[in-house]
Amino acid sequence: MSKIELTEEEIQSIETMWSLVESGQYYRLLDIGLNADTETIQQSYYRLSKVWHPDAYFKKDTGDYATTIDNIFMGITEAYQTLVDSKKRSAYDRNHS
Repeated sequence: MSKIELTEEEIQSIETMWSLVESGQYYRLLDIGLNADTETIQQSYYRLSKVWHPDAYFKKDTGDYATTIDNIFMGITEAYQTLVDSKKRSAYDRNHS
């Protein structure tokens, strides 16, 4: 069974998300506002985790993007864990303002 190639749109999306992960832009990565509450952050994380979990690409030929997709998912998880924790979020906000 052959795998399906990534579309140009998927590749562009991967590259865009990776740039947000690399730059540590947690609010943009989760697509939320600076004043987002915990529920909003959680909803965004669950939505994004369905899209970016590596298993979502099981039948795709991810080639060189496989590691990037894994790292995007880990970045989304890190952003979520940081922004839902009030102490971590305060520290993040101080360091990224």
